[in-house]
Amino acid sequence: MPGTFFGLEIAKQALWAQQRGMDVTSHNIANASTRGYTRQRALLRQARPLDLPGAGTWGGQLGAGVVVERVVALRSAFLDRQVWSGAGELARWTAYRQTLERIELIINEPTDKGIRGALDRWWEAWEVLAADPESMAARVSVLERSQTLIATFQDVDMRLAGLQDDLLAELHQRVQNVNALAQRIHQLNVQIIAAEASGHPANDLRDQRALAVEELSSHLGVTVIEGKRGVLRVNIGGVDLVGEHGVRALSLDSFTDPSGRVQWRVVWDGTSNAVPAQSGGIGGILDLINVEVAGYRDDLLAMARALVDQVNAQHRLGRGLDDDVQRDFFKFGDRLDQWELAIDDPRNVAAAASGSGSPPPGDGSNARAIASLRYEALDSLNATLDDAYRTWVARLGVASAEAQRREEHQQLLLTQVNNQRDQVSGVSLDEEMAAMLMYQHAYQAAARMITTIDQMLETLITRTGVVGR
Repeated sequence: MPGTFFGLEIAKQALWAQQRGMDVTSHNIANASTRGYTRQRALLRQARPLDLPGAGTWGGQLGAGVVVERVVALRSAFLDRQVWSGAGELARWTAYRQTLERIELIINEPTDKGIRGALDRWWEAWEVLAADPESMAARVSVLERSQTLIATFQDVDMRLAGLQDDLLAELHQRVQNVNALAQRIHQLNVQIIAAEASGHPANDLRDQRALAVEELSSHLGVTVIEGKRGVLRVNIGGVDLVGEHGVRALSLDSFTDPSGRVQWRVVWDGTSNAVPAQSGGIGGILDLINVEVAGYRDDLLAMARALVDQVNAQHRLGRGLDDDVQRDFFKFGDRLDQWELAIDDPRNVAAAASGSGSPPPGDGSNARAIASLRYEALDSLNATLDDAYRTWVARLGVASAEAQRREEHQQLLLTQVNNQRDQVSGVSLDEEMAAMLMYQHAYQAAARMITTIDQMLETLITRTGVVGR
């Protein structure tokens, strides 16, 4: 049979349970705007009932009130993984969009200050020289505009090289961030194991760990697996970055590919084993450094080399004002910064056709032939230089627009998944206010029950046995 104070015990447990629910509600409201916070709920269940002996009216079980089973975080592991995956793809396409926009600014087309404008003025200088080959002003103009053309190509290439350096610095920073986040996740694993040893989930620590994983996934695509003890394993390509027993670090490494180009990759620290880093911000930046920006520089070099080869070949067929020496017009090495003029005397510009004796007055046939290269397909380009350059710029514009479209699409997808996750895990102040009122009224009712039981006990203690005195 239940004791005299059984009802008081039920009311006391009710007070405690409603107070705990109010505490959890207060915690939710306080963290309504905290990034990464997952709303929590106090799970209340009926206490184990009392078994009453006998049969009939007094047989069976008697309810024993309420207890707080545990405080749970309303988190969806499925939606978490979708957010983590989406964050990596968004970071990748954001890096692409930002970098391609910078390349567009560097190339500076369509304006008269870019390579296209320098080429137009250079071709015009040869046409003017062809019309008046004895003019020293026209000859000086050819050399000056040639210097401007070289400087414009070199300036674009130098800025693209600077962009690669900036991307490399960002890549270093991202790798350091990954290492720091991996250490943070490992530390939280240790704290969670210790906190959950009593059998209750460490919800706030788990929120911090999930947020660290989300930040990590924006840098690098990872696979996340939670073990039985609550340890979160973070895996890259089948190898644990964070595991049961610690953390592996990442570092950067460079190598030279068969074409002679320097390539960068992420490796496990202390080894030469490459880390598969195709997604996330790191994957995007690696592609930008090794493929995209390097490819634009290679294209620029190929266009310059094609122009130099054709112009030199034609220039050697002509003669200057004073002699008939076959001269190259340009010098060129393996890089654009090795491009320079091969002549410095305007009299040596081979405007006339080669032949014995002095060139006839007004002979600008070789200058005209060089100017006509503007409309001829260059051997190594299979297109005119102007067409190749326009195609190059157009390809950049298409790539930039595509990167922007992919970024916007990924942002939309991520926003939708975040909204779905917020519906499950986010704090709704309206819901919390309703929960607060529910707990408040239940608490007041339990307190009123204690008052009533107290009055009953007072009657029992002070008045029982005095009737009739």
